[in-house]
Amino acid sequence: MGYHFTPQSNGKIKQLGGQFDGSKTVKLFRRVVGGTSIELASTTVTSTNNGWGYTDITPIVVQAGVQYTVAVYLNGSGGTYRRPPNNYFPKTHGDIRIDYST
Repeated sequence: MGYHFTPQSNGKIKQLGGQFDGSKTVKLFRRVVGGTSIELASTTVTSTNNGWGYTDITPIVVQAGVQYTVAVYLNGSGGTYRRPPNNYFPKTHGDIRIDYST
């Protein structure tokens, strides 16, 4: 589970996170059209009671207009996926546009 996003300005990603219960692997990828996505960061994030949890990572530079993916690996650990209504995406939060869920 996760989402694809496109920064609207150059910047840095300093944390990865998610909303779940327990410890999950969370990865950041740069999407490559017609090719294999490039893994930029990977960390373990721990959260409780289906709340939000974040872990600091070595800052990753992101470029405006380039699409990235955040992926949470559930690995049969009891996590669930909640699909938003069809008209939910795209959604802009500050300088990041969330394109769609994955």
